[in-house]
Amino acid sequence: MSDDGYGSGLSQAESLDEDNLRVDPLEEGIEPAEHWAEADKFGMTAAEQREGESLDQRLAEEEPDVAVVDEPQGPTTPLSHVDDRIDARSPDVDDPAPPEPSHPLHTEAERRGQAADEAGGSVAESLREG
Repeated sequence: MSDDGYGSGLSQAESLDEDNLRVDPLEEGIEPAEHWAEADKFGMTAAEQREGESLDQRLAEEEPDVAVVDEPQGPTTPLSHVDDRIDARSPDVDDPAPPEPSHPLHTEAERRGQAADEAGGSVAESLREG
């Protein structure tokens, strides 16, 4: 510390201040944009707006909705090895679910007149009417 009670050095943020360095970041000018600007587009003048774009210009701006899908790069089966038995069931495959019974099931709820597919089906019809 100095004799007057204040620190003698500048902090790091103060040492990089442009005013203290006497450097103006815009002194050399503004750099032009490196990308396409909207002002380069057709229709910026009144005459272009009146005339409108030609069909060729509009078609040139079109982009496909879906990207082109490349063919898979894996091995393919030659047509000579392919047969028509795709839908035929192999004899070694088990049924995934047991077959449905051919006779109707009579449960206790069906004998009482209850049906789950009707409104109030969990309550007997005699109780609903009374």
